Amino acid sequence: MKRIRALLAWLAAPSRRFVPLFFVYLWILTTLTGLVSTERMQSLLRATAWIDYQILRVFSEEVRLSGIVVSLDGFAVRIIAECTGLFEAVILVAAVFAYQATWRERIFGALAGTTLLYLVNVLRIAFLVLVGRHRPDLFDLAHVYFWQTLLVFFIVVLWLSWIHYFVRSDEASPALRA
Repeated sequence: MKRIRALLAWLAAPSRRFVPLFFVYLWILTTLTGLVSTERMQSLLRATAWIDYQILRVFSEEVRLSGIVVSLDGFAVRIIAECTGLFEAVILVAAVFAYQATWRERIFGALAGTTLLYLVNVLRIAFLVLVGRHRPDLFDLAHVYFWQTLLVFFIVVLWLSWIHYFVRSDEASPALRA
């Protein structure tokens, strides 16, 4: 019992509480993501494909949409769950929820961050279709390395921006405050 009290006292500092809370929220959100019905996921995939189709129409009349497949002059991509930004949003929302802020600030950070991540993913797909059509030799590099790295960077920038601009500094953790 003494060790448990000591552990709880140690975890009382917001900077020490962040990492375990982040992993708890990550687990909860990942579990909830797994409960999304196939029908809802298909709706999200179709909506993502449609938005990308609309963006790509600006660049070419040769863009086609068939369900969740977007093609441009013979180069096609199939939109899958990983293309929606859902998994990146889970990471961002876990970080936002784990940070010491009011629930109002957390909800704002989660909604704004998720929206921005979705938009970035839509632009990412359009960019990849254009790369695949015009420089297929660079598609894998752009898809696997460039954009994955950029998405991780974007998650961190979104989280730090949310803390800096939207979290009240008197409630923020001194250890995590700039």
